[in-house]
Amino acid sequence: MVRSIRMVLLAFLILFAGRLPLTAQAETVTVPPSVIKLLIPVLDAYKKGMVDDSQEEERKGGSLWNADVLADRVMDNKTPAGDEALVVLLYYYTGEATGEDNTIEIIDRGKKMLPYLKKYQTHTPQIPDRDYKELLLERKTSQTSFREIIAAIERGDKVENDRVPAPDSR
Repeated sequence: MVRSIRMVLLAFLILFAGRLPLTAQAETVTVPPSVIKLLIPVLDAYKKGMVDDSQEEERKGGSLWNADVLADRVMDNKTPAGDEALVVLLYYYTGEATGEDNTIEIIDRGKKMLPYLKKYQTHTPQIPDRDYKELLLERKTSQTSFREIIAAIERGDKVENDRVPAPDSR
């Protein structure tokens, strides 16, 4: 009888253990419309650029170049929607330089960013009617970024950023 109970418990654990992490990862929060308005042009351009652009096109004004300019404009946006958009972008691959600039911008904005960081730290952002799966970073990578950024803000760190403001027009 004890052996039967152990077997049932083992079967239960095997059956459901693999699903438990997926449930935790699947928790989402819908991004507010004002933030979506800032993010869609950026993420659409990155998505298009990942498919269409060669390195030469990126330098000449292709989709990835355009995406970088659009991401810079989000970084220049000092509204609450701009703050939240920066945090949501932590979930997506936007290139090494842009990702680093985004992280620095969040840290430099300081404690006002903590509510957004805590909101998205445990919930994946959901942008209705859009699919950006190919841009999503691994959950582990995003979680590490969130922990490090929150710690830096709580310590009061400031990081010097050499990023120039986005051009108003091309």
